[in-house]
Amino acid sequence: MMILSDMPSPREEDRCEDRCDVEVVHPGAVAAARARLPGDVQIARALEVAGLCSNATRLRILAALASEDAVDPARLCVCDLAMVVGATETATSHQLRALRLAGLVAQERDGRLVYYRLGSDPVIRGVVRSLVQGGG
Repeated sequence: MMILSDMPSPREEDRCEDRCDVEVVHPGAVAAARARLPGDVQIARALEVAGLCSNATRLRILAALASEDAVDPARLCVCDLAMVVGATETATSHQLRALRLAGLVAQERDGRLVYYRLGSDPVIRGVVRSLVQGGG
């Protein structure tokens, strides 16, 4: 086991430029930063959403459902979404299920068709819009 004091001191050229040259703690700044941290439940939810958005097909589905029109939001059936994202209906349905269970999309049945729309959570809607608008 290597003890910190046994480690060789870094040479000047090896020192990371992202570190301070001295160790100084600013208690006021640390307290303010800690106060801004979300709780464990919010962190877990954010990680869940980030994980769901890390899949290209799921992110494409969310982007296809993103709409600026609050009165008439985008609403697409599985068949339409499969065509939009370039996946099979089975694969699209599988991804939609994961998104629905996490609350990122909502579904509604109209006869024999099932339509999907972006979920109503304003945070999710904002994240999806920023991802879609930030792309190019």
